[in-house]
Amino acid sequence: MSKYSEVKEFVARQNDKDYNASCRCSYNCMGWALNIKQWLRPLDTYDMWDYDCVERDDFINNLLDDYCNDDDAVREYFESLEVDALIDVWGLRFATQEEINNEAVTLIAFREKIDFGYDSGSERYYVSDSDFHFRKRINGVWTEKMGGTKIRVCEDDIDSDEWCGGYDGDIYYFVKEL
Repeated sequence: MSKYSEVKEFVARQNDKDYNASCRCSYNCMGWALNIKQWLRPLDTYDMWDYDCVERDDFINNLLDDYCNDDDAVREYFESLEVDALIDVWGLRFATQEEINNEAVTLIAFREKIDFGYDSGSERYYVSDSDFHFRKRINGVWTEKMGGTKIRVCEDDIDSDEWCGGYDGDIYYFVKEL
């Protein structure tokens, strides 16, 4: 049996188990990647805010004020906050190039999406959409879980310009420390 077939079988078993236990909606892409059956967000444990989508966008909008309306600087800073949290709080470490090249290593990939709109009347940027996404490589095959959906084998290439759902930020590769 090929690695791809083995992973597809594993994913199918996991989805059946989750469906039968009615727990598929109780965890998201980050929970899947970290093997924690909870709905997780990178900054949950930081005492910055009670991290729901609206407050996340408000926080980023406040950063726009702090960074003189520089949307690129805000995107870079916010992304660095989440990456730091993944290392400091969630026990991940950056993968080495050797680990990235070794398909036997289970990797976690993280990517951010922050889209800005521009209000020409106020001459200000604002957050129009923001989210994050994780993928997990198992035996050389990339898998993902979008929100409360089933786990699936990724349809696009890991280093494509944009992952499904518009995730187009830098890709960070991690290994989970035991």
